[in-house]
Amino acid sequence: MDRTDFLQLVLLSIIIVGQNIMAAAADKRSEDTYQDADATLHEAAEIQKHLLVQDRVLTGLTDKVAKLTEHMASLIATAKKRNRITIEGLCKDSHQHTQGVIAEKQHKSHKHPCRLA
Repeated sequence: MDRTDFLQLVLLSIIIVGQNIMAAAADKRSEDTYQDADATLHEAAEIQKHLLVQDRVLTGLTDKVAKLTEHMASLIATAKKRNRITIEGLCKDSHQHTQGVIAEKQHKSHKHPCRLA
C-alpha cells in the first residue's frame, strides 16, 4: 500500500465521521422543528376553540342588541304618535316594558339615562 492509498483511507474515515456528525445535527434540528410545529398546532387548536366560544357569545350579544334596537324603534314610533318624544318618556315606557328584566337597582343608578336629563 502506498502513501496515497493510506492517505485516502484516513481521509475517507474522517469524511464519514464528519458526515455522521452533520447527520446527527440535522436530525436534532429536524426533531426540534417537529416539536415546535406540534406545539404551534396545539396552540392554534386551543385558540380556535376559544374563538368559537367568543363567536357564540358575540352572536348572542348581537341578537340582544338587535332586539333592543327594535324595541327602542317601536318606543320612538309610539312616542311620536303621542307627540311626546322625551328621554323621560322613553325611559318610562322602556322601564314599563322591561320591568323584571332590568333590576330596580340599575334603574335607580346615577348612570341611568333617566337620571341624566
